[in-house]
Amino acid sequence: MLQLRFIMGWSLSLRSLQLGAAPFEVMKSKALPALGAEHLRSLEKGIMNREFMDTAKFLIEGIDPDWSPRKIKDYLGISYVGDTTNSTKTAKGQKSVNVMTYIVYLLSGKMSGIQMCKFASDGCLAACLNISGQALIGFHSVGLSNHCLIPRLIRTWLVAWNRPVAEKIIEHEMLLAKKRAAKADMKFAVRLNGTSDLWWGSLIKRHPDLTFYDYTKSPFNMRLSDKFPNYHITFSYAGPDNVEHCAEALSRGHNIAIPVVKGDIDRLLESKRGYTLDDSDARFLDSGEIRLGLLTVKHTPGTQDGIEAGFLLDGEGFDNLERALGIAA
Repeated sequence: MLQLRFIMGWSLSLRSLQLGAAPFEVMKSKALPALGAEHLRSLEKGIMNREFMDTAKFLIEGIDPDWSPRKIKDYLGISYVGDTTNSTKTAKGQKSVNVMTYIVYLLSGKMSGIQMCKFASDGCLAACLNISGQALIGFHSVGLSNHCLIPRLIRTWLVAWNRPVAEKIIEHEMLLAKKRAAKADMKFAVRLNGTSDLWWGSLIKRHPDLTFYDYTKSPFNMRLSDKFPNYHITFSYAGPDNVEHCAEALSRGHNIAIPVVKGDIDRLLESKRGYTLDDSDARFLDSGEIRLGLLTVKHTPGTQDGIEAGFLLDGEGFDNLERALGIAA
């Protein structure tokens, strides 16, 4: 019998949860955060604890789809699934191009125990923005089990194990955000893959009036995007192994996002061999001219690993990539 063990020493069996026991009603908003914290602490020790994940899956699959979005989030112990105010990059878009973006951040790779970025390379995962900004501050102070990553883990589990409920909340939140953008006289856009690389075709199809955009390394997402005029993708370089897919993306009319080390990006921009992706996140406003976009990647604990893996490029690496793509240096 699986047990939920909480910080204050209480435990609760799955049998009592199934019976709707009163103690769970009191502690329902603490159950999943406690499990998430335990999962991340185990992950730091190199352990993937299936007991925590199985219990969390049981709780998430048992959500009543008729509950209100607010009640579901209270049950999960999270404040939101996506938002318009928790990304430095999208905040730049509000200031520079008057675009308010609703964005969803999940745990990347297999940090959650479920693969969220099927086509990510080792270098990409090492240097991922999943541990940057607020999450990086928390990482340095308390490791993985910090206040940013636990809600991301719960949101990831929700998307993986109960997509209909996740989409219900996302639709509710993004339509409220759309109203806020209209009230502020701003353009509105949606980015569902802030730190993941999933396919969200059903949501995109249900809202043809909304502008969706993403970076993707998935050749399938790239090809499927052709069917949705309201979905803009920028294909992402992941390292030497996805150059062929980058070439296909260029042939289909998509720009390529290339992470470049800070010391070389200014020189490359001055030589007009690419355009900056740092001014804003609103990629759907990019020029129709097919180009290579240059992204200065924030420092993370795995930045050096990303460079050594050929994911983060210096000037020489950029020259080699141009040649591999058949673009004159």
